[in-house]
Amino acid sequence: TVLAFREALRDVPDARLEMYGVIEDPAYYAEVCAQVSRLGLGDKVWVNGPLDNVPELLASATVFAMPSASEAYSIAFLEALAAGVPGVASAIPAF
Repeated sequence: TVLAFREALRDVPDARLEMYGVIEDPAYYAEVCAQVSRLGLGDKVWVNGPLDNVPELLASATVFAMPSASEAYSIAFLEALAAGVPGVASAIPAF
């Protein structure tokens, strides 16, 4: 996700990436944070845990990305669609 975002910055230099959610794998979380730092994207990328103000966050979003390779029916993705936020997702089987 961070590498793809770095590429997107070439076309949209004022974009920002905010990631939210339960941190299920602390080692993965640490690696994502380290990658953001290595790429010099600390001013463009925020890696956050879960928050309870989802409607407020979605109201300020331009697009919602769901880069999961396995989560076909994400509640977060459905919340974004319900809020009218355009979404980008991986093409994976439903079941």
